[in-house]
Amino acid sequence: MQVTITAVGPDNRGLADPIVHYVTGVGANIHEIQMYDHDSERLFAMLLRIDWPTEVEP
Repeated sequence: MQVTITAVGPDNRGLADPIVHYVTGVGANIHEIQMYDHDSERLFAMLLRIDWPTEVEP
């Protein structure tokens, strides 16, 4: 199953790491990841396209 995850909001250091580790830990394959981090405005945005394993419930 193809899944798109988006995260948008105030910048929190280390936010992307747990998301990436979770999806890869359940066996998902990352097809695309894009991140925007604007330090001076403290804004963060992330787009993650993954192939979620069918045997794992999202």
